[in-house]
Amino acid sequence: MDSKNATRRHMQQARTFTAIFLFVTCLFWLGCDRASSTKDVKTDPNLKSPKEGEKTAATVETPESPESIARSALAREILDACFAKYKTLKSYEDRGRLIVKLPTKDNPIEDTDSMRIAYEAPNRLGIQALDLQALSTNSSWEAVVGSKISKPFGNQRLVRPSPASLDLKWLLVDNLGPSLDRVVSGTPIQIQLLFDANPLAYLFNEKTKLTLLPTEIFDGVQCDRVQITSTGLKRTLWIDQKEKLLRKYEMPIELLDQVPPGLPADLDKSKSELSIELVGVKANASVDWSAWQIPKQSNEIAVRRFIEAPPRDLPPLVGEILKPFDLRDADGNLLLDSAQRGTKTISVLCWVGDDRVSEDVSESFVKYVMNVSRELDRLSLSGSTEIIMVSTLPATKMKEAFQRWNCTLPLAIDTKGLTQSLFKIRSQPAIVVLDKQAMVQHVDEFGYLDNLPIIVEELQKGVNRAMRSRQSSLDDESRFASRLQRVIVEKSKADEVGPIASFPFMFHPLTEAWHASFDAKIIAAGGEQFYPQKGRTLVTPDLFATNAPLARLMTVLDELGNLTILDSVGNKRVIASIPIEKADNAKRIHILPDPWAHRWVAIVPEGLPRYWLVEMPANLFDIPKVAPVEALEFPLGENESPIAFVWTVQGNKPSLSIATDASKLHVLDPEQSKPFKGSAVNVAAIVPTLNDRGECIAWNVVDFDRQITEIEGLPTDDVSSTNERAETTAIKKLPFAPELGAWTWGRSRERTLMLGMAQLPSGETGSILQNSKFEPLLTHPLSVRADQCRNLSSTILANGNFYWLSTAPRRVLHLQTSGQGYADQMSLGKPILSAAIFPDGDQLRMVVAVDNEVVCWKVPVTLPTPMAAAATSGPESVSPSEKPRG
Repeated sequence: MDSKNATRRHMQQARTFTAIFLFVTCLFWLGCDRASSTKDVKTDPNLKSPKEGEKTAATVETPESPESIARSALAREILDACFAKYKTLKSYEDRGRLIVKLPTKDNPIEDTDSMRIAYEAPNRLGIQALDLQALSTNSSWEAVVGSKISKPFGNQRLVRPSPASLDLKWLLVDNLGPSLDRVVSGTPIQIQLLFDANPLAYLFNEKTKLTLLPTEIFDGVQCDRVQITSTGLKRTLWIDQKEKLLRKYEMPIELLDQVPPGLPADLDKSKSELSIELVGVKANASVDWSAWQIPKQSNEIAVRRFIEAPPRDLPPLVGEILKPFDLRDADGNLLLDSAQRGTKTISVLCWVGDDRVSEDVSESFVKYVMNVSRELDRLSLSGSTEIIMVSTLPATKMKEAFQRWNCTLPLAIDTKGLTQSLFKIRSQPAIVVLDKQAMVQHVDEFGYLDNLPIIVEELQKGVNRAMRSRQSSLDDESRFASRLQRVIVEKSKADEVGPIASFPFMFHPLTEAWHASFDAKIIAAGGEQFYPQKGRTLVTPDLFATNAPLARLMTVLDELGNLTILDSVGNKRVIASIPIEKADNAKRIHILPDPWAHRWVAIVPEGLPRYWLVEMPANLFDIPKVAPVEALEFPLGENESPIAFVWTVQGNKPSLSIATDASKLHVLDPEQSKPFKGSAVNVAAIVPTLNDRGECIAWNVVDFDRQITEIEGLPTDDVSSTNERAETTAIKKLPFAPELGAWTWGRSRERTLMLGMAQLPSGETGSILQNSKFEPLLTHPLSVRADQCRNLSSTILANGNFYWLSTAPRRVLHLQTSGQGYADQMSLGKPILSAAIFPDGDQLRMVVAVDNEVVCWKVPVTLPTPMAAAATSGPESVSPSEKPRG
């Protein structure tokens, strides 16, 4: 639709200068756009293509002269000397400034913004600009992002532990990423020169041309000038001849054209300027850090990572039925009486012709609306839809205009602006869609109508889009609150955010399979796990096939002390009880179903000197009535309590290993009902040694110094070769410090994967995905407070994708995958006691225990659409080898 494109372009031009100014304020970051370096050239529609056989001056290829080649080589030497010099600096400081000049006829822009950098090895860095203020000390890194015009993170203040030494990877992944991840923006040029091993590499390819320009003086020093021509655009670096430091960086003005609304049409590019001037450069001199401060913000909240607020542009009228109004045409005839709607039509009101918008914009918009009207006719959707153009201009003027434009759409005249005020129309063109009951279902303040056929079709089917939009906005706000709670440093501030409301997954619409209610409140629960075992072809059997035998999915303990199990169709069976008074004052009660023989259940209370064990009766689900038994209690020392625990295995024979705060390890053979004790000093975790098939071949304790020690008395199974054994026993230390928490694992299509929990460099606790050698592959930040974080369950689908569930805080459930897919979160508005996931064909089943019920859902795992992917704030998982998006 050419008229549509013209309309949107004109509307953008009408608001161009505000948008350009917003962009200019963040141009401090220009220079490192790896993604956009191939998009620098924008075709000029006014350029004419040469005729066949004709060559222009730009296309004539002439061999370079020896002098030109020599000067290009000298330019390269100057650049290399500059790049090398920055790597030797012990300190650096400048008073950089960004210069933007956009000379236009009506609204010329000439702006200078502060852009200061200071650095002192090994880990002190200061950045001051309009969009970002950041400062590191020997212990912490702090930053605020935003300006008077835009604050994407509100009153958040980033506070993170400083690394021993700064490098570009740390800066991008853990700190500057949210501010640098923009269309044309990138890392500050000084940051690249100081910390990037190969600065400006994105500008160099086989077609890049280096030109040595005549020397010039800048800030009192003689400068060599090297021009880099890459992808058709020219950048010039002014380099101090003596000190070999960058003093000025001239960038192509065309970079601004990549960001809507683009450059003004009347801009004289030859007189425009976009540059960074680095005045007052000091190298290897002491930095006066007292001159570097980060401004305080009102109601400031310290966070471990920035959390961007969701879009809050839902018009307030959506979902409302306004007071009655009339629309009449230029001759006074009634077009619409909202008080007598009945159930006849859907109304689309299109405001046009405001004096603040030029006539060509109005004409383009009217033609655009007519095209959309014809599309409704083609789709047989126009019979119950009326499109009415609305104008506040005089009737005579608009009637004449409609005749010139050959517009046959009905025109309503509202010279008093009553409807414009009623619908809070701030600018024109604008669109409002009313359903058959006169409820405002859709508002677009930019006059965008491409999705009108979809809107009309849904309204005809009775879909209340307005209520759906309002609920979606509420869900987005709840997601934002939950994400913010997870990163707030001070717990008191987290409490001020308020309780986390319920919200659904964003990318995985759930279908309830069954739910089971309990009369007594559930106080603890544990889901089933299915690990790779010798002789088993599938990691997890098909638990939900039509003829599959019923299998245990979840075990729960209620406040009366009853232990109940649930099967794959939701049947409940009480199998045992414990003296519940003996579990009082436990920090947390853990229900541990045996994942090997699926025969035993352990109840482990943190902070108490005991634990319990229950054996499941044979053929449990085939017997209508099973008499519950009392769980067998195992005492610990008087001042001893469990701190790490897991079901270990020898072959397919399960054993329960419990490490205590008395530096002891208890390993229980449930068939013998007798534990033996071993030494386990400062245990942080109990972890398996896995082979390439995902099978467990040994068990280890890990202390808080990350040292790995094999548990004696749990001999290696015979499934592994001597070579496998030698390779795994060579690993003596974890590459990260593990937090207390469950470890799960499995064999994906490509490799063995293990999931643990660790404190991340940001100061948060998160899930950490590893290979069989404990090498980190992926991290998923969960919360600043480690006590909120738990890994709950993992499984692998037939396509090899590894999925897992975690909680943090306890009301938020995280679904994550190492394969194709997106991190997702949901909340039930209640503490999540436990959850488990299982394969169900090519989909997932998820079982969750909360409050007094257990719910089972079917979870689709198809990839979201590109539009849905773009709607998220970005995956929260971070690969150690790459910069996160968002």
